[in-house]
Amino acid sequence: MFNTWFQVGLIPASGSAWSPNDVPLVRARTVSITVKLTYAAAATAGAKVHVYYSPNGKNWDTVAVDDFTVDFTAGQTVQKTYLVGIPEHGYMKVKVENLDSAQVITNVSVWYSIQSWFELRTASPRLVPAPEQEVGTIEKDVGESS
Repeated sequence: MFNTWFQVGLIPASGSAWSPNDVPLVRARTVSITVKLTYAAAATAGAKVHVYYSPNGKNWDTVAVDDFTVDFTAGQTVQKTYLVGIPEHGYMKVKVENLDSAQVITNVSVWYSIQSWFELRTASPRLVPAPEQEVGTIEKDVGESS
């Protein structure tokens, strides 16, 4: 699933922009965040994205669970995707921080993608997948060659 999370026209010098809503994590196997933004021609520093976690959507960590910098090239539009290290269940939100003390960042777009684990349901003594999930079988395991 790849969803537009939020867009901000401008982040002021030394300012930041928070995601307007939280994203629920349910059996999240992998979570990636993509940020696209434009640096001013006179910019001397880039942007940093901070990812915050909450187990219940109410009690948020005060320290980011993960963060990453967006590659910096003055006067250019840059896009970066980052694989986030975050727990499988709970909620996340982000803050995009402008590290430049004199120049704005414009045209900020943030997306997320979540790949979830299959949900297994029990029936009798064996595990069966949820009805909407496909199950694959391994025809042949070739392993490693010697």
